[in-house]
Amino acid sequence: MIHGSRLPILRNFSALVVTQIFGSAIRFLYLIAIARLLEPDDVGLYSYGIAFYMTLFFLAHFGQETLLSKRVGGHRNRFVTTAAYSLSITLIMISIVAVSASIFLNMTEHDSARLQVLHLFILALITRSLAVWARSCFVALEQVAWIPRYEATFRSLEATTGVACLFFGGGLLHICFLHFAFWGVEATASLRLLIQHQGFRLRLGTDWRLLKAFFRASFVFTVNVWLLGVFSLLGIVGLGLFQHDISVVAYFAIAMQFFTTVMIFPISLSKAIIPGLSRAYRYQTESDLQILATALKVVFIMGGVVAVVANAIGPWAITALFGDRYLAAGNTFSWICWAIGPCAAVFIVAHTLNALDASGLAALTALVMATVHAGVMAVLLSMGDWTTGGFLEASVMSAVAGLLAGSISGAVVGSMALSTKLKMPDHNWWRMPLIFSIMPIAVVYFLPEPVGGVVSIFLLIFLTWKTGIFSRIELDRITGRF
Repeated sequence: MIHGSRLPILRNFSALVVTQIFGSAIRFLYLIAIARLLEPDDVGLYSYGIAFYMTLFFLAHFGQETLLSKRVGGHRNRFVTTAAYSLSITLIMISIVAVSASIFLNMTEHDSARLQVLHLFILALITRSLAVWARSCFVALEQVAWIPRYEATFRSLEATTGVACLFFGGGLLHICFLHFAFWGVEATASLRLLIQHQGFRLRLGTDWRLLKAFFRASFVFTVNVWLLGVFSLLGIVGLGLFQHDISVVAYFAIAMQFFTTVMIFPISLSKAIIPGLSRAYRYQTESDLQILATALKVVFIMGGVVAVVANAIGPWAITALFGDRYLAAGNTFSWICWAIGPCAAVFIVAHTLNALDASGLAALTALVMATVHAGVMAVLLSMGDWTTGGFLEASVMSAVAGLLAGSISGAVVGSMALSTKLKMPDHNWWRMPLIFSIMPIAVVYFLPEPVGGVVSIFLLIFLTWKTGIFSRIELDRITGRF
């Protein structure tokens, strides 16, 4: 029998996973069509534009999903006031970020065609921020059944219309406009749904003292959410800014598309558990907190298994789907996939620490991950051709090395922080990202395939048993014997 307090978590998790699967699957198929119908340079600019505005999107959203979930979870009478001030903050931040981004682009971009494309993505930042704010309200209220339907509908319409446009002679500028327009339609529909079903009037919170209090609370969440959100985008943005050959961005972005697709489950889980964890921590519901600890350990181990499988089939799949000219993307993914386990764990740890009123520790975890990623990438890029494959390979591998170093570092710090917060120091969670990330990499690249993959799987099973990571109670919980 499922404990009553877990039902909202499971319901939220299911809806958010379905939403992410729909959205990612459609975007993935759309990217395949774009890659086959446009030149790599256009694909690179499209990918850079998406990454650029999504980096700013997390600042524009200003942590409102976490703020709403924490304040409204378990206290629905707070919704009207919280939503009003949250909307005020969202509109203020959208204005600041959009204007600042436009000024930055006008100062740094000298190609008019490239500038037009990037300005359309700034408009998409505005419409997407409003659509996601409306979603965040429903997530906080734990009423998310409609979200997968909207995601499937609008992303399908955008992809279908975009492919038709390209097929009949349209170009990059046209599909960028469609991206902005469909997020605008979705924002309008989502806000209308919020008004009709929740009786919420689109009013703004204007009391300056309360607005400042909400701003201060949002700032802490923004640091965490922004650093986590930009982590997977740092490589794309960095290459787009400092690499003259924009086609390089296309190779790395396609590999990262595979990576972010696999990350659907941990990201959705981390979002879904926040309202329930807030209640569990407030009322000290030990069973729910223990389930979290077990889930985190499973993420580490399953991440290692998924990485082994992805390393074997990912490069082949990318070449088969996108064509031989994107062989470099497949080779890139064979390295990126090893960050799946530790990066997934960081997302769950950081969002969990926020729910447990440990925002400072969550911010530290996200800061370590992003700083190491950016630092390693910057140092290697400054070295020029540090590999034997030329500068092209060196620039991509700089981004890959930063991703791996950042995810493993963040997982170690985050695991130690969560273990301390839950007063479970005997778990020694910090060992897991090292054991289940570095060990399989060493085996796979020292042994030929498929031998390396098979040995890695058995090594993961052996290490799980030998290190005693799971207690008897946890093993019973995993196998269903409650």
